[in-house]
Amino acid sequence: TIKLWDVQTGKVRHTLTGHSGWVRSVAFSPDGQTLASGSGDKTIKLWDVSKLHNESIKFFPFY
Repeated sequence: TIKLWDVQTGKVRHTLTGHSGWVRSVAFSPDGQTLASGSGDKTIKLWDVSKLHNESIKFFPFY
């Protein structure tokens, strides 16, 4: 689970679910529209945070 917070209010803006393991890393694209997350479930997911979807837009398994 990844939570996106509003730093001004301290409230959660959105929750992204989809990984079945611990999320180990996250990184935003330079334009801030896409978030990449890597998990202990051996997947990398791309999220379109500009539209705040609950599901990833791309999924990449790795071993």
